[in-house]
Amino acid sequence: MERKVDNIRYERKFNVIHQNFHAIEQVIKLHPAGFTEIFPERQVNNIYFDSYNYQAFNDNVDGISKRVKLRARWYGELFGVIKNPILEYKIKNNLAGTKKLYPIPAFNFDENFNFEELKNFFKNSENPESVKQTFCSLNPTLLNKYTRKYYISANGKYRLTLDRDLYYYKIENHLNKFLKYIKEGENSVIELKYD
Repeated sequence: MERKVDNIRYERKFNVIHQNFHAIEQVIKLHPAGFTEIFPERQVNNIYFDSYNYQAFNDNVDGISKRVKLRARWYGELFGVIKNPILEYKIKNNLAGTKKLYPIPAFNFDENFNFEELKNFFKNSENPESVKQTFCSLNPTLLNKYTRKYYISANGKYRLTLDRDLYYYKIENHLNKFLKYIKEGENSVIELKYD
């Protein structure tokens, strides 16, 4: 069931603070690399998982070169029946990274979200046993959503994503109302990906 999306690639992320989104978009479109959109804009939703002692978070903050991040990702509406969620292992070594993808059975995501139920769905999936054990040993720690645009350079060697409308929610194993969130104002995130 494991699927690798890319070979190892470089990923550079840039936070763009207090800049108008349309101005950023114009800079991308007028760049000499000839970036053009390659995919329709869509909303990206993620639940990040971590250990009780926040190992993944601390590895990131401490700048550990080899680290792993685990998240569930889906596209479209944040709440409702989530039909094609994917569990992503993001594996980083300095600026280089790759992903391994595993399907998650469909689940209902709303204020009645219960991580124990999701664990049970995942335990009954056809994913490798080691992935099931890792997933079931973690806890949901952050929920976020953003709107993403996708670009590719004229020579096809560089991919770029532009994220806006970034929202962050606290998430627990159960009893979530999702009423409180942080919105990043006019801030955007650009990510450049290349071999």
